Amino acid sequence: MVTSDRKIGLAYGRPERGARTEHKMEDDRIILVDSREGLDGLVRRLAMVDEVAMDCEGESNLHRYGIHLCLVQIFDGERCYLVDPVVLGDISALREFVEGERVCKVMCSADFDMRLLHHTCGFRLGNVFDVQIAAKLLGSEHLSLQAILEEYLGVSLPKSASDRRSDWSKRPLSERQMEYAAGDVLHLLPLRRVLSQQLAERGLIEEAHKAHRALKNISFQPKSDPHLRLPGANRLPPAARTRLKRLYHVRERIAENLDLPPFMILANEVLVAAAKNPPPGKAAWHALKGMTRFARSRIAELEAALADTPAK
Repeated sequence: MVTSDRKIGLAYGRPERGARTEHKMEDDRIILVDSREGLDGLVRRLAMVDEVAMDCEGESNLHRYGIHLCLVQIFDGERCYLVDPVVLGDISALREFVEGERVCKVMCSADFDMRLLHHTCGFRLGNVFDVQIAAKLLGSEHLSLQAILEEYLGVSLPKSASDRRSDWSKRPLSERQMEYAAGDVLHLLPLRRVLSQQLAERGLIEEAHKAHRALKNISFQPKSDPHLRLPGANRLPPAARTRLKRLYHVRERIAENLDLPPFMILANEVLVAAAKNPPPGKAAWHALKGMTRFARSRIAELEAALADTPAK
């Protein structure tokens, strides 16, 4: 099922025990699902499998404002499907697959993706096997996907900081991004088999089932009083906390309006400093270290947030 002219592909295979394998891609098995026809075809394909590897890429106030689901990777053992919610918009056709218990979704650190899917789509993941949970039960000390693959499959999955900080909301996706995204699911199915075997050998199957059942309770919950989570906020006196709350919400409003991460409007430490010692005028605002061009152009809104608040 080819759903886009942009098709790269991947090599898939289980390495021999003890062998160190480099993660590599070929040219014909990564499928970008960015059309309604393609999504419908994927849904039909998923009705014929019992397990898949799954992962998500999201954007959370790093390159733009808010939390966004940008990519869903699904590997069925033959092909890796990259579902593009940015282009598609509505991916509710996947709800039955995502929430159903029939197909096992093999994931790594599933709690983040579960919150992301719940917040952006209202999906509640069903029947998840989390390789991170399994590795932790087996006593692994290092629980990143790279470390788990290295320990149990001898697979090297090189990733750079720039890959991790990639802007997944930007289109078109680069081949590098698609290869990176596919790499997160490429080895999860054989990894599950190895981990499951070791869990069984050590009598940990029931404990693993219990840990995975607990995942069903995970959902996205907005943080209460997010302004108090800023470094130094809890050391402020009550009046300054009130000012910080107002400044925080003004920054959020400006960031949302400009579709920029809040830190690009005003850094947390500048927000806390202004709440603690309110600048007495525009000149003082301009003199604040860390004032951005976005904040400089909205000083009137920042000053209004501090109006009519107690001085101490």
